[in-house]
Amino acid sequence: MIKLPFAGIKGKTEIKPLKVMVPCMQMYGEECPVLQEVRTWMKDPTLEEMARHYWKKRSYLYQGFVRESPFRESDAPNNPIRQFIIGPHIHNLVLNMLMHRDLLESPCDIERGMDFTIKKTEKSGYANYDQSYWAFKESALSSTEREAVYKFGLKNLGSRLPPKPNVEAVKVIREMFDASIDGEMYDSDRWAKFFAPYGLNL
Repeated sequence: MIKLPFAGIKGKTEIKPLKVMVPCMQMYGEECPVLQEVRTWMKDPTLEEMARHYWKKRSYLYQGFVRESPFRESDAPNNPIRQFIIGPHIHNLVLNMLMHRDLLESPCDIERGMDFTIKKTEKSGYANYDQSYWAFKESALSSTEREAVYKFGLKNLGSRLPPKPNVEAVKVIREMFDASIDGEMYDSDRWAKFFAPYGLNL
Protein backbone atom coordinates (compact mmCIF):
# COMPACT_ATOMS: atom_id res chain seq x y z
CA MET A 1 0.00 0.00 0.00
CA ILE A 2 1.02 3.63 -0.56
CA LYS A 3 0.26 6.45 1.87
CA LEU A 4 -0.74 9.75 0.30
CA PRO A 5 -0.51 12.62 2.83
CA PHE A 6 -2.84 15.64 2.69
CA ALA A 7 -2.92 18.76 4.87
CA GLY A 8 -6.67 18.45 5.38
CA ILE A 9 -10.03 18.07 3.63
CA LYS A 10 -11.22 20.57 1.08
CA GLY A 11 -14.19 22.60 2.34
CA LYS A 12 -13.60 21.69 6.00
CA THR A 13 -12.74 24.53 8.38
CA GLU A 14 -10.64 22.26 10.59
CA ILE A 15 -7.16 21.76 9.13
CA LYS A 16 -6.04 18.33 10.25
CA PRO A 17 -3.34 16.34 8.41
CA LEU A 18 -4.46 12.94 7.11
CA LYS A 19 -3.24 10.07 4.99
CA VAL A 20 -5.11 8.08 2.38
CA MET A 21 -4.05 4.50 1.65
CA VAL A 22 -4.10 3.40 -1.98
CA PRO A 23 -3.02 0.01 -3.35
CA CYS A 24 0.25 -0.25 -5.23
CA MET A 25 -0.54 -1.69 -8.67
CA GLN A 26 2.55 -3.90 -8.46
CA MET A 27 0.47 -6.05 -6.09
CA TYR A 28 -1.54 -7.05 -9.18
CA GLY A 29 1.46 -7.47 -11.47
CA GLU A 30 1.03 -4.09 -13.17
CA GLU A 31 3.03 -0.88 -13.31
CA CYS A 32 2.24 1.57 -10.52
CA PRO A 33 1.74 5.22 -11.55
CA VAL A 34 3.08 6.46 -8.20
CA LEU A 35 6.23 4.33 -8.20
CA GLN A 36 6.98 5.28 -11.80
CA GLU A 37 7.47 8.84 -10.59
CA VAL A 38 8.99 8.10 -7.19
CA ARG A 39 11.71 5.87 -8.67
CA THR A 40 13.15 8.88 -10.51
CA TRP A 41 13.28 10.80 -7.21
CA MET A 42 15.46 8.12 -5.65
CA LYS A 43 18.23 9.10 -8.04
CA ASP A 44 18.19 12.70 -6.77
CA PRO A 45 19.64 13.16 -3.25
CA THR A 46 17.48 16.27 -2.74
CA LEU A 47 14.30 14.28 -3.38
CA GLU A 48 15.26 11.00 -1.70
CA GLU A 49 13.62 11.83 1.64
CA MET A 50 10.34 12.77 -0.02
CA ALA A 51 10.53 9.62 -2.14
CA ARG A 52 10.59 7.47 0.99
CA HIS A 53 7.33 9.06 2.19
CA TYR A 54 5.58 7.95 -1.01
CA TRP A 55 7.29 4.58 -1.42
CA LYS A 56 5.13 1.45 -1.08
CA LYS A 57 4.76 -0.01 2.41
CA ARG A 58 4.77 -3.81 2.42
CA SER A 59 2.72 -5.85 4.86
CA TYR A 60 1.87 -9.53 5.04
CA LEU A 61 -1.23 -11.41 6.19
CA TYR A 62 -0.88 -14.32 8.60
CA GLN A 63 -3.29 -16.45 10.59
CA GLY A 64 -2.77 -18.47 13.72
CA PHE A 65 -3.38 -18.83 17.45
CA VAL A 66 -2.20 -16.48 20.18
CA ARG A 67 -1.01 -18.85 22.89
CA GLU A 68 0.43 -16.27 25.25
CA SER A 69 0.02 -12.50 25.39
CA PRO A 70 0.53 -9.67 27.91
CA PHE A 71 -2.78 -8.21 26.72
CA ARG A 72 -6.08 -9.29 28.21
CA GLU A 73 -9.19 -9.02 26.07
CA SER A 74 -12.47 -8.08 27.70
CA ASP A 75 -14.51 -9.32 24.75
CA ALA A 76 -12.66 -12.07 22.91
CA PRO A 77 -14.24 -13.35 19.66
CA ASN A 78 -15.67 -16.86 19.42
CA ASN A 79 -13.17 -17.79 16.72
CA PRO A 80 -9.70 -18.00 18.33
CA ILE A 81 -7.94 -18.19 14.94
CA ARG A 82 -6.57 -14.68 14.54
CA GLN A 83 -5.46 -12.85 11.43
CA PHE A 84 -2.37 -10.68 11.71
CA ILE A 85 -0.94 -7.87 9.62
CA ILE A 86 2.82 -8.39 9.83
CA GLY A 87 5.58 -6.00 8.78
CA PRO A 88 8.59 -6.96 6.63
CA HIS A 89 10.99 -7.39 9.56
CA ILE A 90 9.00 -10.11 11.33
CA HIS A 91 7.99 -11.64 8.00
CA ASN A 92 11.65 -12.14 7.08
CA LEU A 93 12.33 -13.86 10.41
CA VAL A 94 9.46 -16.25 9.70
CA LEU A 95 10.45 -16.78 6.07
CA ASN A 96 14.07 -17.58 6.94
CA MET A 97 12.86 -20.47 9.08
CA LEU A 98 10.35 -21.70 6.51
CA MET A 99 13.08 -21.80 3.84
CA HIS A 100 15.77 -23.35 6.05
CA ARG A 101 17.35 -26.25 4.19
CA ASP A 102 17.75 -28.42 7.32
CA LEU A 103 14.10 -28.13 8.32
CA LEU A 104 12.46 -31.56 8.38
CA GLU A 105 8.90 -30.48 9.21
CA SER A 106 7.02 -27.27 8.54
CA PRO A 107 6.91 -24.97 11.61
CA CYS A 108 3.19 -24.67 10.80
CA ASP A 109 2.56 -28.43 11.00
CA ILE A 110 -0.40 -29.37 13.21
CA GLU A 111 1.56 -32.14 14.95
CA ARG A 112 5.18 -31.03 14.79
CA GLY A 113 4.92 -27.27 14.46
CA MET A 114 6.73 -24.70 16.59
CA ASP A 115 5.64 -21.54 18.35
CA PHE A 116 6.90 -18.16 17.21
CA THR A 117 7.39 -15.46 19.84
CA ILE A 118 7.24 -11.79 18.86
CA LYS A 119 9.43 -9.72 21.15
CA LYS A 120 9.33 -5.96 20.79
CA THR A 121 12.19 -3.77 21.98
CA GLU A 122 13.34 -0.28 21.08
CA LYS A 123 16.36 0.75 19.07
CA SER A 124 17.25 4.37 18.30
CA GLY A 125 13.70 5.41 19.12
CA TYR A 126 12.08 2.86 16.80
CA ALA A 127 10.36 -0.46 17.42
CA ASN A 128 12.73 -3.38 16.99
CA TYR A 129 11.85 -7.06 16.61
CA ASP A 130 15.32 -8.62 16.24
CA GLN A 131 14.84 -10.66 19.41
CA SER A 132 11.73 -12.42 18.09
CA TYR A 133 12.35 -16.15 17.80
CA TRP A 134 11.10 -19.63 16.93
CA ALA A 135 10.86 -22.18 19.73
CA PHE A 136 13.24 -25.14 19.36
CA LYS A 137 10.68 -27.51 20.87
CA GLU A 138 7.87 -28.88 18.73
CA SER A 139 4.35 -28.18 19.97
CA ALA A 140 1.26 -29.87 18.53
CA LEU A 141 -2.06 -28.05 18.40
CA SER A 142 -4.19 -28.63 21.48
CA SER A 143 -7.59 -30.28 21.25
CA THR A 144 -9.24 -26.86 21.62
CA GLU A 145 -7.16 -25.44 18.78
CA ARG A 146 -7.89 -28.43 16.56
CA GLU A 147 -11.58 -28.05 17.26
CA ALA A 148 -11.38 -24.40 16.21
CA VAL A 149 -9.70 -25.32 12.91
CA TYR A 150 -12.41 -27.91 12.27
CA LYS A 151 -15.26 -25.58 13.27
CA PHE A 152 -14.14 -22.28 11.73
CA GLY A 153 -11.63 -23.40 9.09
CA LEU A 154 -8.56 -21.56 7.86
CA LYS A 155 -9.12 -18.53 5.65
CA ASN A 156 -7.89 -18.05 2.11
CA LEU A 157 -5.72 -15.03 2.86
CA GLY A 158 -5.42 -14.23 -0.84
CA SER A 159 -9.07 -13.17 -0.72
CA ARG A 160 -8.12 -10.42 1.72
CA LEU A 161 -6.27 -8.44 -0.95
CA PRO A 162 -7.94 -5.13 -1.84
CA PRO A 163 -10.02 -5.30 -5.04
CA LYS A 164 -7.95 -4.47 -8.10
CA PRO A 165 -8.57 -0.82 -9.10
CA ASN A 166 -10.13 -0.35 -12.53
CA VAL A 167 -8.75 2.04 -15.14
CA GLU A 168 -10.69 5.00 -13.72
CA ALA A 169 -9.48 4.29 -10.18
CA VAL A 170 -5.85 4.09 -11.36
CA LYS A 171 -6.27 7.55 -12.90
CA VAL A 172 -7.63 8.78 -9.56
CA ILE A 173 -4.57 7.37 -7.76
CA ARG A 174 -2.34 9.41 -10.05
CA GLU A 175 -4.53 12.48 -9.61
CA MET A 176 -4.45 12.17 -5.82
CA PHE A 177 -0.69 11.63 -5.88
CA ASP A 178 -0.14 14.81 -7.90
CA ALA A 179 -2.47 16.76 -5.57
CA SER A 180 -0.62 15.45 -2.52
CA ILE A 181 2.74 16.53 -3.95
CA ASP A 182 1.36 19.99 -4.73
CA GLY A 183 0.11 20.40 -1.17
CA GLU A 184 -3.58 20.42 -2.11
CA MET A 185 -6.36 19.39 0.25
CA TYR A 186 -8.10 16.03 -0.03
CA ASP A 187 -11.13 16.50 -2.28
CA SER A 188 -13.87 14.19 -1.04
CA ASP A 189 -16.23 15.16 -3.87
CA ARG A 190 -13.76 13.88 -6.46
CA TRP A 191 -12.11 10.96 -4.70
CA ALA A 192 -14.17 9.62 -1.78
CA LYS A 193 -16.04 7.03 -3.85
CA PHE A 194 -12.67 5.55 -4.82
CA PHE A 195 -10.33 6.10 -1.85
CA ALA A 196 -11.10 7.72 1.49
CA PRO A 197 -9.19 8.25 4.74
CA TYR A 198 -9.72 5.35 7.14
CA GLY A 199 -12.43 5.88 9.72
CA LEU A 200 -13.34 9.33 8.48
CA ASN A 201 -17.03 10.04 7.93
CA LEU A 202 -17.30 12.09 4.77
